[in-house]
Amino acid sequence: MKQGQLSLMIIVGLVVVIMTGVGYYIVNSESETRQTDAVKGVQLSREIVQPIREYVTGCLKAAANDAVKQIGMQGGVLYSENQGGLTPRGDLISGVNSLNYDDFDVWYGLYAPEGEGLYSSYVPTYPWKSFPFCKESMEPIPAAPGCSSGRTYKGYYGINRLPVLNGTTLQPAQPSMESQLVAAVQKNVDSCLDWSKFVQVDITPPHSVVQVMLNDEDTTFILNASLVVKMKDGSGETALPTFTAKMPVRLKKVHNVTKQVIDADATDITYDPLTYFGDAIHVSIVRNASDNIAGDDLLVFTDAASKIDGNPYEFRVMRHNRPPALSYIPNPTTLQIQLCALQSGYAANVTREGDHLVFNVDDCDGTVPHPKGGVWPPTNYAANSSLGEIVSFDPDEDEVFMTMRAGGTDLVAGGDKHKFSPSEKSALQKVSVYIMAEEKEIYVPHNIDDQEVEIFAKSLLPLN
Repeated sequence: MKQGQLSLMIIVGLVVVIMTGVGYYIVNSESETRQTDAVKGVQLSREIVQPIREYVTGCLKAAANDAVKQIGMQGGVLYSENQGGLTPRGDLISGVNSLNYDDFDVWYGLYAPEGEGLYSSYVPTYPWKSFPFCKESMEPIPAAPGCSSGRTYKGYYGINRLPVLNGTTLQPAQPSMESQLVAAVQKNVDSCLDWSKFVQVDITPPHSVVQVMLNDEDTTFILNASLVVKMKDGSGETALPTFTAKMPVRLKKVHNVTKQVIDADATDITYDPLTYFGDAIHVSIVRNASDNIAGDDLLVFTDAASKIDGNPYEFRVMRHNRPPALSYIPNPTTLQIQLCALQSGYAANVTREGDHLVFNVDDCDGTVPHPKGGVWPPTNYAANSSLGEIVSFDPDEDEVFMTMRAGGTDLVAGGDKHKFSPSEKSALQKVSVYIMAEEKEIYVPHNIDDQEVEIFAKSLLPLN
């Protein structure tokens, strides 16, 4: 090979090496530049976006905290005014569907019974005429469903009007607790957000949608926002699709327990909500919660396993006062009866001793006029009549007292020549005893259960 050709090849080789090196440098330089810009973009996103994320999450948590607390204090409802819920305050009727307690309008979850049918909501046939008996031989109406042992305390003592947790509810229509929470949190989050606080970025106003997950051990709110944050100098852009607020409140479990207790209280007159114990949920009762509404109670469900504002979670619901029920008393028969008739139209006062009615003979003091003239002689005889059980029950666990009085026949007063007719003699062989059961210290006229019992005498001490 000639020397000139060799030199040319060397020169070409050097040119190739130089060009390769230059190309490698340019490629590496551009890569480093892109990496530097990318790192700078990530740094900007972290500095700018994190406060925005915390801000939106803070609004969501505040709205969720208020809604969950209020819905518990108000018996499962949130009001459209000031709270963002779905229940108008204009629909509230004090003592009917709500009652103000501790500055909260608390919803009634348990109503008094309504209507007439197999069961009655009206005294004296409430809860049914032969309560608690249901044997055909003891009862003038069809037997209570499910009763096979002769008596039952299961029946119709109220209506569960607790708002449902989710889905639809029975009439009258009432929004579910889930829909109330979604509406309130949605409205309050939207009103909380103020994008003018962030001057370095442009934020696309989100079309946010709130969801609530009522889990066994918590209540979680999710805000689907599709939020886009852009730097005004065009150096970065970040999407924030969702925000989450998880609350340690077992609202689903508390609602289930509340429903269980109200269902039992509405169907069993002997049930006492204070006997419920389980799932770390404690039940307490504020009796006569209002001075203006006689006898209505506040049921409080406190969950030690749920916390809100650092305290155990409370769910409150109102309960209408319901009348006591007097057990059915078949007409008894006495062996002998001698009663003086008082001018008031009633015979001697009646008291209860065990399962007997005892007529107070002190009223026959020798001053009561006798139909034949003169007066009834003083007597030391008390007529005892075996009535079996004389029992009353109150569905609200209120103390009940019974008043008994003996209503006599229409005796002819005065005159010493009166001749008793056969009908009068027949009338004198029985006395009506009027028994009333009412709540002690709670006077509600339509809540007094009563029964009139006619006591028949097999023989009568002769009057003439």
